[in-house]
Amino acid sequence: MTDLASTAMPTSRQHVEERRASVRTEPLGIRIAIIAIAIGFLALFIILPLVTVFIQAFSKGATAYFGALSDPDAISAIRLTLLIAAISVAVNLVFGVIAAWAITKFEFPGKTFLITLIDLPFFRFACRLRSRFCAPFRRAGHLRLLAHGE
Repeated sequence: MTDLASTAMPTSRQHVEERRASVRTEPLGIRIAIIAIAIGFLALFIILPLVTVFIQAFSKGATAYFGALSDPDAISAIRLTLLIAAISVAVNLVFGVIAAWAITKFEFPGKTFLITLIDLPFFRFACRLRSRFCAPFRRAGHLRLLAHGE
């Protein structure tokens, strides 16, 4: 006789291991290559520009940088930025919760239009991102010049 407890349902640990093994179908080399490409992408498009900004900011030394931050115009700009950010967060919170509640709870004319308006900023971001990544390949872009030797 077979033991019904062992054949009925796998333990949660066995289930997790089987599930994990079925997800990892690529060889180790391909997984490492994909991770390396992703880290390289982050380094090239996020970390490198950030480092460049900090190098430019501190090019005249830390004292000049902090001296510029103590300028009355800079302090005014920082205060205005923080005030607008706080107001924007509060307004987005209120209207976002109201819109999410209305979209999920009710059917009304203009519902798809409202969803489109909510999705619009994400579309704009994608367009700007696409144009930024395509810029090096344009007519005067540095990658095009390297590729075609012009």
